[in-house]
Amino acid sequence: MKTSNIPSSIGELQVILFAENNDSVKFSNELNLIVNNEKVGESRYLAICRELHGEKNVLLVFCDDTSDIKGLITVESVSKGMEVAEKSYRGITDNWVEADCEKERLETTAFESNKCTFCDKQSKEVAGLHGTEKALICNECIEYFYDLIRKEE
Repeated sequence: MKTSNIPSSIGELQVILFAENNDSVKFSNELNLIVNNEKVGESRYLAICRELHGEKNVLLVFCDDTSDIKGLITVESVSKGMEVAEKSYRGITDNWVEADCEKERLETTAFESNKCTFCDKQSKEVAGLHGTEKALICNECIEYFYDLIRKEE
């Protein structure tokens, strides 16, 4: 698979690694993934992703030919996701390709920098956002927390 074919995201998930289930991979169905009371069979593509919202969990994602999600499971880490995938897709380890990290970092930063880390209000909903790439706080939350601390004193 050419690196240009690797999606940067699947739905609301940021792709970290992407692999194609091709002739070099032996599917064993050892994972037994069930979605909506139906067993998910062999998937054409697998991805290890991170949530863009919420907990930012690492997920092992199973996709069909159009890269739509068939099923997913939460894993402890990228390496654990690779290990779990290898159990049902023997040989998939050799097929993992990294997503373009710089592009992903910029997309994630741009997405996150437009909202308050505490209340999730977008920059257009508040008078100002303050902070760094990793965390932003809006003027309303600053006032709220300031008042809260003053009351505790």
